[in-house]
Amino acid sequence: MSITPLEHPLSSFKYCPKCGSPEFVVSTFKSKKCNSCGFHYFYNAAAASTVFIRNEKDEVLVATRATEPSKGTLDIVGGFVDFGESFDTTAVRETLEETGITIQQDKLVYLYSLPNNYIFSEFLVSTCDAFFEYFVRSDITFKAEDDVSKLQWIKINDLQPNLFGLQSIRKAVDLYMQRFFSSNQGSTSN
Repeated sequence: MSITPLEHPLSSFKYCPKCGSPEFVVSTFKSKKCNSCGFHYFYNAAAASTVFIRNEKDEVLVATRATEPSKGTLDIVGGFVDFGESFDTTAVRETLEETGITIQQDKLVYLYSLPNNYIFSEFLVSTCDAFFEYFVRSDITFKAEDDVSKLQWIKINDLQPNLFGLQSIRKAVDLYMQRFFSSNQGSTSN
């Protein structure tokens, strides 16, 4: 069965995850309740963190996705928040996993958050993505790892949001460029 973005994710849950009863019915738009044991499940957004890694040349470290969804498209370093993590500890972990770069949590600059719909294993995952900025030197050593096939520096004024595969990342890149140009009147370092 193929799940489309228009199908509600709860429609895939047929049995109560607590007692296994088929009496697991819709309670609200975002919840189901078991008529057998009373278990009430709420489908909430997953959390993710993303980091615009920027250097003194006003370039951003851009990844190419090695896996689906959107394999082969551009991306910004980041990923899902694990249990027990905060947005910023996730940003530190994901940066290390995907680039080999160790960053300091207290030097992350929070930018904004955006909602996203992410299809993984034919299942719609609604996310809330937090975006950060982190400054490094352009001579820092990095290596594409984990679910990244390639890393490259791209000047902020050369970023093309339409080349980024995920909805929230495209919007975030567009906002990042607007923010950069409004604070720098469109000029960049050479």
